[in-house]
Amino acid sequence: MAKRCTVVTTLWEQMLADRLGTVKDYTRVRRTLANTLVNKYANRRTSLFKSNRPLKAPRRKATIRTHDSLWDTEGRLFRLGDIVSVLDEDDGLPYFGQIRGIITDTHGGQYAVLNWLIPMDTAFDAHQFDAEHFAHAIADETFYPFEVCSFVQTAPELPAYQREWTPRACAEEQLRREMSERLANLKAIASEKLRFMDASITADGSQSTRVMIA
Repeated sequence: MAKRCTVVTTLWEQMLADRLGTVKDYTRVRRTLANTLVNKYANRRTSLFKSNRPLKAPRRKATIRTHDSLWDTEGRLFRLGDIVSVLDEDDGLPYFGQIRGIITDTHGGQYAVLNWLIPMDTAFDAHQFDAEHFAHAIADETFYPFEVCSFVQTAPELPAYQREWTPRACAEEQLRREMSERLANLKAIASEKLRFMDASITADGSQSTRVMIA
């Protein structure tokens, strides 16, 4: 019986060898099948979760978007041109700015880009906003979260608050304002000196007239 099984096995192997071409090729296929069976049942969990090429999560680039208006997380509506106040960390006093840009990012952050307003000499209180007595000074490039901004009023109906203030325009306006203030100070000093000189000339003339009469 054993001899018969050996003969059948040999014939079967010979048939496979004839189909594959050579005994060497048959041996290679046989070893491959054996390894496949062993790997299949060796560790099913490893075979299930292991991948030949590990997958990576797609990278999402951080982007920003601009808006004309925005509802913040507290339910407040902000628009371009609105006046807001920001409390200073040092003195705790409010400072005012006009919204130049509204920005959101991919992480849900909401930010305002401001043009800072400074009080003029005619302002009654530097920390109480009055559109007629404040001027555009600095175009800030910092992003301020809306959580630190308090709404003051919508854009005033004045030409200075309706135009587009770029950083260059703010710098030019600030320079023009400083030059105007310097010129006004020089005129005031010159007028005072001329008044003093006129008073001195008048006094000298009166004294000379008295001497001549005497």
